[in-house]
Amino acid sequence: MAYLVLARKYRPATFAEVVGQEHVTRTLRNAFGSGRLGHAFLFSGLRGVGKTSVARILAKTLNCTDEHHTDEPCGQCGSCRDVDEGRSLDVVEMDAASHTGVDDIRELRESVMYAAAEGKYKVYIIDEVHMLSKNAFNALLKTLEEPPPRVIFILATTEPYKVPVTIQSRCQRYDFRRISSADIAGHLAKICEKEGVEISHDSLRRIAIAAEGSLRDSQSLLDQILSYAGDRVADEDVNMVLGSLDRDKLMQILSACVDSDPGTALRMLGEMIDNGADPVRIALDLLEIVRSVMILLEVADSTDLVDLPEGELEVLRSLAERADPAALRIQFAILARGQERMRRFSQQRLHLELALVHMARSEEIVPVGSAPSGNEGSSSNRPTKKRTPSPPPVSPEESSALPAEPQTPLDVSTPPAFAGIETPRETWEQLVEFINGKAPSIGSMLEHLIPVNVAGEELVIGGRKGEIYLEVLQERDRISELQVLLQEFFNREVRVKFVEMEVEDRARNHNVVEKRQQKESDLARKIKKETREHPMVKEAMEVFKGELISIKVLGKASREPEDMESKEEEL
Repeated sequence: MAYLVLARKYRPATFAEVVGQEHVTRTLRNAFGSGRLGHAFLFSGLRGVGKTSVARILAKTLNCTDEHHTDEPCGQCGSCRDVDEGRSLDVVEMDAASHTGVDDIRELRESVMYAAAEGKYKVYIIDEVHMLSKNAFNALLKTLEEPPPRVIFILATTEPYKVPVTIQSRCQRYDFRRISSADIAGHLAKICEKEGVEISHDSLRRIAIAAEGSLRDSQSLLDQILSYAGDRVADEDVNMVLGSLDRDKLMQILSACVDSDPGTALRMLGEMIDNGADPVRIALDLLEIVRSVMILLEVADSTDLVDLPEGELEVLRSLAERADPAALRIQFAILARGQERMRRFSQQRLHLELALVHMARSEEIVPVGSAPSGNEGSSSNRPTKKRTPSPPPVSPEESSALPAEPQTPLDVSTPPAFAGIETPRETWEQLVEFINGKAPSIGSMLEHLIPVNVAGEELVIGGRKGEIYLEVLQERDRISELQVLLQEFFNREVRVKFVEMEVEDRARNHNVVEKRQQKESDLARKIKKETREHPMVKEAMEVFKGELISIKVLGKASREPEDMESKEEEL
């Protein structure tokens, strides 16, 4: 006899056997008891959550010949067995994906007029009903609203928003929920017990999590794992088949970051990548682990929020006990920013390594709980702040005559927007380049302005008083468009504020256009100097007894590498 996969072998045969859909099964059973059974149903929900199975159970209950079973099928009578074996003349299953046309619905309408052959009801189960064409839906409308007596329609779909409202209004709609990992793991444990399979609870929970709420997917995964490992399944076998990363090493990487040990974090990362792990997948899984630790820290009873095997939960609880909540939030922001940069740029391993180093050194980026102290010469220990020149020293006599200015306290509870990833000046140029690609009109104006301050969730942009670019960007439509672009770039909401700069402050800061012109000017001077000193040029002047009057540089020099000498001597 051919092998029967677990998803078919353990398909629920009664309402009581359906997993995780009590709100649906209880309503249908009560409808049988009270006689309030509708003529059309719409079952919607994720794949593999029981829509077709419940439709078949409903069809069996309608035609069950056992008088003692009023709200459940007996499963033993001829009618129930015919439905289970797919040979019932009164239960018609139609795949709308392969019968999408209006002609198919016309045939259905003609067959509806005939009475049930053997049972009480004639049941039509239309799977993936959203695949029907517009004309087919229109042809179904009248029949669905007023079907002949003893005819029941059951429509199933994974995309209910594609079903016309006119169809939905003629049906009783039941939304099937995503099945929880705990319910799936419990069901898999019963299957393994019946099949004589030895497997740990953590492995079952990991399979349930990988199924993402689909019971059928979890059973298919279990089938695949049993084919690989046999009746004794180890945790390593589950990881191998699922293609999941080594969770222990991920925990060790995060633990090293919490303990300010970047060396260990980088070594563990190197081992995982050398073994074939994808850096992007590592970053995503690490984000999920950091998120779980953060929830364990912030929520007293987080059982429903953290969906992980018990073994991993114990490790994360011990990690949460020694983690600083404020530092963990900074590390989460750094890792999220690093993962977003991995998606937008090449050299993914480099960006992930950089993010891990900054996570391990997060206390140097923004001191948590106290003002910055100690090594002020370290650039990583200074939060980003307004880049304006310090005022000249004032004598005690002068200071007593000056009015007192309010002091703005340093916000050490919120990390800078670009904390630990790159310097604010470099990030500003990248932001302008990003906006230029999305909205050139706004990007070209930002090129003429200055990033005054980048801190927390606020970006302060400055310019000269009366500058046209500053005034245009403060228009309501421009600000709204800029806010959307900033949220897309930072992957979070960042407020924007415009300020007018003093003449001295503006003179000491250069915008993108000025820096580009300066770079081109520096490169031009370098080219002229090298040309003047080139041996062939000198030899030509000696041969022809000539004089070098001027040198003209053709083309733009804006693509000169960043490590070019910043200045050359004037010629």
